[in-house]
Amino acid sequence: MLPAEVHERKGEEIPASRPIPAGLLEALRPMMRAVVTTGTAAGAGLPAGTHGKTGTAEFGDSGDSHAWFIGYRGDLAFSVLVPGGGSGAEAAAPLATRILNAL
Repeated sequence: MLPAEVHERKGEEIPASRPIPAGLLEALRPMMRAVVTTGTAAGAGLPAGTHGKTGTAEFGDSGDSHAWFIGYRGDLAFSVLVPGGGSGAEAAAPLATRILNAL
């Protein structure tokens, strides 16, 4: 959710906060962990405790795609986008590994 100041500058009504539905986090966390341990990001060498999701976002008519990886480790949330990078598992997740290992 965007900060209230952003909506106020645009003259928009501030959306009401919505609680996270019960059980959603408990269901999502193991799935994000599985992406890193046995799924599409398993070969990226991400540090222990990392949870994430790889993806691609196609653009244009050529079949090209942007690569992305989002995740968290402890109290740090992050996202990596590689414009025109193709696969999130092949382009974005390895960059996340480099970033997390440098911390």
